[in-house]
Amino acid sequence: MLGDAEGPCATAIAVGPYAVLSAAHALTKCDDPDNGSTRKKKTRMYNEQYWVQPNIVREIGGYSEEGRVHLELYKFHVGNDWALFRRTDGKEFPEYAGIYQLKDTENVVGKHAMIHHCPVSLLPQFGGARQYNLACNVELGMFQSQSTHHVYYSVAKLYRGSSGGAIYVNGSSLLLGMHIETWTDVEYDVEESDEDVRIKETPKRVDSEECPYVPFTLKVDQVSSNKKRKSDSEGIASVVSCITGQGGAIIICKFKRLMHYIDELQTAVQPSGSSSDTS
Repeated sequence: MLGDAEGPCATAIAVGPYAVLSAAHALTKCDDPDNGSTRKKKTRMYNEQYWVQPNIVREIGGYSEEGRVHLELYKFHVGNDWALFRRTDGKEFPEYAGIYQLKDTENVVGKHAMIHHCPVSLLPQFGGARQYNLACNVELGMFQSQSTHHVYYSVAKLYRGSSGGAIYVNGSSLLLGMHIETWTDVEYDVEESDEDVRIKETPKRVDSEECPYVPFTLKVDQVSSNKKRKSDSEGIASVVSCITGQGGAIIICKFKRLMHYIDELQTAVQPSGSSSDTS
């Protein structure tokens, strides 16, 4: 489960001893402290600090922090909707997902899909409860179609906060993809569209190297008419939206830049710790 200072916001996957993967549209933004606003344009920047936690307990006093691991934003691509984070305490994840190397001629259509996700949006519904525990859910579906870089599948029940969830071919222990959207859900904005807002450039942001890497876009008649909530991160932490329909995921091994940065983090130990530590 991925979160920032405001609380949990999406699902996340450990993909290396120091690496965590989630959806880029779950990244939050804040005012640039060096240039918060001017008369003509307001400047915003992506938050750099996040955390990941296997499960979370909500109590009257707030969220539990037991088992929480702090991260920093490492590299991200908004258009292709992936964001990679680095563990900041120098310790290793004792377990992490290996990545399925899908061959160009291989097809998963007709096979069963397994979707691991955290229904983050359920948390506000339990605001009056003394305690509520939230952990990873597993849903089963079926792969219905596949392109060069994406897979699409039927899903029974997903909630906001499922973005970033792990997609497996049922029976495989290797990570095929990362859930990024559901056709029946509202679209997210790649960037804030207000004319008086400018997004500050950052060296952590990368661009795709060739055309096939552009993100999947929905046809007009496949998109809900609901308007997007005014929120930095798609409102995934504050809106319940039970979804039944068609889901989409990126095929992780097909994004060369993402794979490059995951490999880079295999040995990216922080100075504050040792690679022999575990958590």
